[in-house]
Amino acid sequence: MSKLIREKKLGTKVASGALCASSCPIVMAGGIIREAEKGAVIGVHRIFNGSKEKLSAEQAMSEAQRTTADVSRHLEEMGIKSGVWLHAMETPPDRLYYLTPEEMTAFALTTDGATPVAKAKTK
Repeated sequence: MSKLIREKKLGTKVASGALCASSCPIVMAGGIIREAEKGAVIGVHRIFNGSKEKLSAEQAMSEAQRTTADVSRHLEEMGIKSGVWLHAMETPPDRLYYLTPEEMTAFALTTDGATPVAKAKTK
């Protein structure tokens, strides 16, 4: 979804009072202009396997590492700094790390609203 948003040159916005959590910030990253209105809440957490399929410890670790690499690469391509994903990886999947407005700006999850981000590579 995030890559499609970027391909279509759309902006993304989290409205005041709205919650953008879990995979939502990854989708938001696709916007050429990314906004979080005052009072918007953006939260991240580490990935988890929601499947009912039981994986071995080795398979689960391998899948988590592959997904982490994929998401890290995608966020980098979208111009997002690593701090967003680092906070996500440090937060258990049953909790949320809430980004402050300052972190959203520092990590480039939000933009100034006037200047579109540089065109990212899309595969």
